[in-house]
Amino acid sequence: MLLSVTNYATLSLVEISFRAIQPLFLSTPINSGGLGLDAPSIGKVLACLGILNGIFQVTCFARAHAICGTKRLFVGGLCCAVPVFALFPVMNAIARVYGVGLAVYSVVALQIVFSLVWNSCFGRSQFLPVME
Repeated sequence: MLLSVTNYATLSLVEISFRAIQPLFLSTPINSGGLGLDAPSIGKVLACLGILNGIFQVTCFARAHAICGTKRLFVGGLCCAVPVFALFPVMNAIARVYGVGLAVYSVVALQIVFSLVWNSCFGRSQFLPVME
């Protein structure tokens, strides 16, 4: 039971950190290390993340769990947190050179894809010690 709680707590801490940093990063000016997006653009990014997360969990989670198993899905999903956080400075560097355009939004989309895989961990974290 302790391992299950520790897994879930770790996952939740990383998730809460991302959810707190992402809107702040998106709204911070480019010269201060963010993207300088306006509120409607940030809302669209967060809405896309939420909608795609729901669709991904409904359509792909069961198949991914059947293929990978509980432990691999959890560890692999949690490893996706590394590129999610690593893409923040990459987005800012691209925005400094090219401005906020297709290149930046492509990296935002990539970050969302990694986040979708990472969010699949929540469905398995409480069963990790029992299943494997």
